[in-house]
Amino acid sequence: IEKKITMTLIFLHNKFLFFVAAQGEPKYFEVGTPLTLEPDVSTVQQPINSIRWKYGTALVVDWDPSGHTYYGSFRGRTTLDPQTLRLVINRLTLADSGQFSVETNLGTVGTHEVKVIRVQIHNDVLVIETQPLCNVTCTLKCTADTQDLRPVSYEWKEDEGEWTEGDELKNISSSDTPEKFSCRLKTRVRTSNTSLPMENPLYKPPGMSPLKGKSMCLPLLILTADRNRFISPLNEDSQKQL
Repeated sequence: IEKKITMTLIFLHNKFLFFVAAQGEPKYFEVGTPLTLEPDVSTVQQPINSIRWKYGTALVVDWDPSGHTYYGSFRGRTTLDPQTLRLVINRLTLADSGQFSVETNLGTVGTHEVKVIRVQIHNDVLVIETQPLCNVTCTLKCTADTQDLRPVSYEWKEDEGEWTEGDELKNISSSDTPEKFSCRLKTRVRTSNTSLPMENPLYKPPGMSPLKGKSMCLPLLILTADRNRFISPLNEDSQKQL
């Protein structure tokens, strides 16, 4: 009978630690960061005479009293501590997404699903656009190339208000009062800095009539979203660069 225990994942990036105790759900990490998989060795049957870590069906590392053997792309960036069963994989790549498992001479110890996503948005831009025709109603679009970032979510802000969860598209009408809108993109690892504000194309200043017959609303902002302009999900309000 296989005995499975909870593994703790430790994600170290820019001095932040994320501890994950639950199994089953995928956990997300960025390209280039280290990943540590560490079972609770106190619950593992003894004596341990051999250890094997696997990635899917492929071998990552074997250990026995004669020493370590590392395999494939994991050679040169992976270490195994046989005393704790701790596996450290440096410089994660997109190809490292998948299931990792560890077993000893006494059976399987645990498994965990890992998803690796890229750090930045392709083309380094996040854009808010409007539909070609804006009159009484209009649709704003917070868009970017999200390939290798998924799953992602979106947040919108009106003027200097609070951030609220939303979708890629935001419908507005001439009855909406905000003067400007901002959006940002969230991955499972971090949140982008806020964009520059976009003026409300349907905004009606007090005492003036609503805009009519406006034929086109051009994109008004581009947010550079390179690696150094992201903030940690542990401190989303901070505007300090990592």
